[in-house]
Amino acid sequence: MKIELKAGNALIGSSQTIKALGITIDNKLDWNPHINNLQRKYISMTAGLRIISRKLDKTQMLRVITSQVFSILLYASPVWLTTELSSKNLRKMDSMHYSALRLAVNM
Repeated sequence: MKIELKAGNALIGSSQTIKALGITIDNKLDWNPHINNLQRKYISMTAGLRIISRKLDKTQMLRVITSQVFSILLYASPVWLTTELSSKNLRKMDSMHYSALRLAVNM
């Protein structure tokens, strides 16, 4: 159901999702749009991580992954990473975490 409000001359419409402080919140609170955004960000990061992994040792690579990757993947996780998160979204998160660690460990 789409809701529209008029404030003065401005028309304000409802939306399926909203992004606030880096968290994508949808009207169902199932966090699918947020996890999908994280997945897109992670996929775009992996190419760069593979390139810089050639120049760094394991310790340096773990620092990069911890500071860059995990900070993005876990940003505001107390809000959205709850027991109600679907098993599908948990699998996506696990996959991104394990993939990032493999980049550092399998150097």
